[in-house]
Amino acid sequence: MDIVVGGSYHNKNWDEVVTVINKLKKTGHNIVAPGNEWEPININDEFVKFRGEENIPIEVLQSEFYRKINIIADAFVVVDRGGYLGSTVTKELLFALIVTQLTDKLKKIYFTETPLFYDTFREGKFTLEDFEQSIKDKGLQLPPQIEDIYPFYMELYRQMSTNKKIHFVVGIDELLQKEEYKEKIQFDHDER
Repeated sequence: MDIVVGGSYHNKNWDEVVTVINKLKKTGHNIVAPGNEWEPININDEFVKFRGEENIPIEVLQSEFYRKINIIADAFVVVDRGGYLGSTVTKELLFALIVTQLTDKLKKIYFTETPLFYDTFREGKFTLEDFEQSIKDKGLQLPPQIEDIYPFYMELYRQMSTNKKIHFVVGIDELLQKEEYKEKIQFDHDER
């Protein structure tokens, strides 16, 4: 299966991303993104680049990542340590959800953990204050510029709750076992 792996590529999460990629490769999956040059060079910047990408504009790199989701990927795996989805991966998820309405290529999106926003929005809490309080209640730090990220989370939840063409799975056991099994948690479009 051709898989795009997204998530926070920053210092505190990068080791987990690499672990997931290596597990997927060991079970025979083809990782189409990130590429084979897995040496992040600006791990503290908002958008992480890898060795060899120093002079490539972020827009070009992001466009290529979107292309891989759109044309190549059978699945999109999101490494969301602690359920955290930063602004870049949230935008990538939105793109993936919109693409699934136009093509039949991408079938599933896997999260390594339940996304933070899911319980909050599922409970019908849609204000920025509810969202901020939910993050604080979980003992986590608020993302920087939460006011800028929040609209993307809202649109992501809307897309997740209305997109009937894609399955959302929490956990990657299905991919590691290479056999179908009852998903641990599936975001049910009828639950709201």
